[in-house]
Amino acid sequence: MLRVNPLLGRLLLPADDEKENGSQVAVLSYACWKVRFGGDPGIVGRTVSVNKHPYIVVGVAPEGFNGTERFIWPEVWVPVQNEAQIEGYQWLHERRDSNAWVVGRLKPGISAPQADADLARVAAGLARQYPDADKNLTLRVAEPGLVGDVLGAPIRMFLTGVMFLAGLVLLAACANLGGLFAARTADRGRELGIRIAIGSSRGRILRQLMTEAVILATGAGLAASLAAKLLLAGITHLPISAELPVQFAVQPKPEVYAFAVLLALATGLLFGIIPARQVWRTDPNHVLKASDATDLKRRRITLRDILLAVQIALCCLLVTASFVAVRGLQRTFCVPLAFQPEGVVLATTDVHLAGYSEATETLVQKRLLEAVQAIPGIQDAAWSNTTPLSINQSNASIWALGTSDCKYPPAVGYQTEGLDNQ
Repeated sequence: MLRVNPLLGRLLLPADDEKENGSQVAVLSYACWKVRFGGDPGIVGRTVSVNKHPYIVVGVAPEGFNGTERFIWPEVWVPVQNEAQIEGYQWLHERRDSNAWVVGRLKPGISAPQADADLARVAAGLARQYPDADKNLTLRVAEPGLVGDVLGAPIRMFLTGVMFLAGLVLLAACANLGGLFAARTADRGRELGIRIAIGSSRGRILRQLMTEAVILATGAGLAASLAAKLLLAGITHLPISAELPVQFAVQPKPEVYAFAVLLALATGLLFGIIPARQVWRTDPNHVLKASDATDLKRRRITLRDILLAVQIALCCLLVTASFVAVRGLQRTFCVPLAFQPEGVVLATTDVHLAGYSEATETLVQKRLLEAVQAIPGIQDAAWSNTTPLSINQSNASIWALGTSDCKYPPAVGYQTEGLDNQ
């Protein structure tokens, strides 16, 4: 399906998912195999524990393969039919749950709009068959890698803004480069006139100036590409605290660096042409008779002033946009969250995976809460089934017991243990 060959052993097969908990096998990621098992070449066939359940390692994924998502890197793959055993909850049998990501390939000759139309018919059929759960169901095609369109659209908008600012920086640099070439050529006006007078062709002089511009631009492009590679490597190794194994590994392909070099080359050629007009219009007799190149400078002042004005305008726009972005970032750190995150320690537990039943769940949580409250230095403690800004959110309504204006009977109210003023 994904055209991936295992480094060791095999990958998961359709037979591994034929029935619930029917195959206790697992495939390790390359990083997991290296870090947790020291790159043991004899790992295939060994038994490992996944949430206290024994699983046989049947293979190791190749280096660089981290699943279908770009920034979510699993350490181990198990059959999806084992989800109740691993997670303690059978969401595969609940139609209202949408925890599964389905990846497929379009048939040859089938476009995305055609697939969307087919999926719309499937969704309409499910809505008729299961009106309670699938009444508002919509299905459509989205490229994998960024949780479909959930993160794809925001990231594309963000990158569009970043590329727009990068384009403005490039234009400002090009204006600076053009002004530099124009000033340098104006200062060399007498030299160019003398060279033309002694027999040098204008084309030869122009080739020299173009070569100088291309060398300068290409060298700057190579230096910028190296700096970008180092910065991206730093971003890749940033430690990220998240509930999922997130890793921002941004590794541009060789085509990206080739495009950067070609862009630098094109920039050098484009703005290296600026001195061409002066070279072709240079009169050696006038240059040799004149005590300086005042006339040439006058002719170049207008062009240099235009380039300078463009550069100043772009720089002002960039500085303003940067200050706006910094101010927006600063405001995000000052957004009222309705709680104080300073001095708070969050610990996550799952009593179901620890083997406790629903009957003993509340008792265990109360004992944990009392034990934490007894720790010296703890001012207050509470437990909850979810936390703000986490990925595991709930749409359940919560109100105080005995509330008369709630739209549900008081018998189904939630008792909030340890949650004062929440």
